Amino acid sequence: MLLELRQAPGELLVTVSDSGIGIPPEELDQLGKQTCRASNVAQIPGSGIGLHTARLITQLHNGSLTIRSSLAEGTSITVSLPAATANRKA
Repeated sequence: MLLELRQAPGELLVTVSDSGIGIPPEELDQLGKQTCRASNVAQIPGSGIGLHTARLITQLHNGSLTIRSSLAEGTSITVSLPAATANRKA
């Protein structure tokens, strides 16, 4: 698993990537819905609530969550959050 933090103009990006089994392409748009799990994870424990929770938290912070995946190659999930601008007075 790889965790990457980056800053782009106006946003902060957090990407989590793995080199696992991947997600079937026809199921990518369903992920992130409450208790949804890909069809190829029958032997892997989990409830399907993690991505749903991550998507909700990201949306509450005016961000976005994107998923890229290739079967037998792995998955990358990127959370993009608006960069805070602080005008602090000394």
